[in-house]
Amino acid sequence: MRSGMIPMPWGDNKPTPVVDPLVDDTELALVGTNLLMTSSVFGFPDFGHLVELQEGGALRWYGGFFSKEPGNWCLVRGDPKEGERKEDLFLELTQQLTDLYKEAFSVTSGGCYWRGKLELAKAAKSGQIEQVRIEGGIVVSKKEGAEDFTREGVWTAADVDEEGVAAQRQKARDAVNRALMTPKAESTGFKTPARIAGIRRIGKKMLAQPDDDDPTKLLTDD
Repeated sequence: MRSGMIPMPWGDNKPTPVVDPLVDDTELALVGTNLLMTSSVFGFPDFGHLVELQEGGALRWYGGFFSKEPGNWCLVRGDPKEGERKEDLFLELTQQLTDLYKEAFSVTSGGCYWRGKLELAKAAKSGQIEQVRIEGGIVVSKKEGAEDFTREGVWTAADVDEEGVAAQRQKARDAVNRALMTPKAESTGFKTPARIAGIRRIGKKMLAQPDDDDPTKLLTDD
């Protein structure tokens, strides 16, 4: 993967290849990392979901929040023009919203961009990465026909192992199931994860049970 190949709404937005050993080596070291993200986005506070940093810059959204198609990820150096240190690395993610997300969150373009500062804890002797964290993340989107970008929220993240992945996926399933059991007139807060998972409760037609690996199998009234 070559860093800087993802068009983003910040900087000069030119997807040109960048040869940077620090960036490239760190990207390779992060391949296969699963991040548990905690987002306050689209009006929903402290929402947990997962992404997997896959080979070749591909990005999988799952465990509570999905993407219409695989996203992309890369690392870039900080931009001094934006008050950042060039020595710092930032993780950039793309997310193509599903049609249900676009409607629910009024993001007509369907694209969201996530960016946060990478923090690594390395072993003293080996230099191997022991912990991955993302701090100070922001999310922006752009409406069709608009020139300016809209700030949608903030986020942080930390790497998780298989046990942590399983726990978050189960948590997402439980939240969806509780939402389905909540009468429409009640306000319990359980509708938040249901809505963000692509569920609408306009009708009672059940097409399938919730499946956090395949958002097309989620309960809808379509």
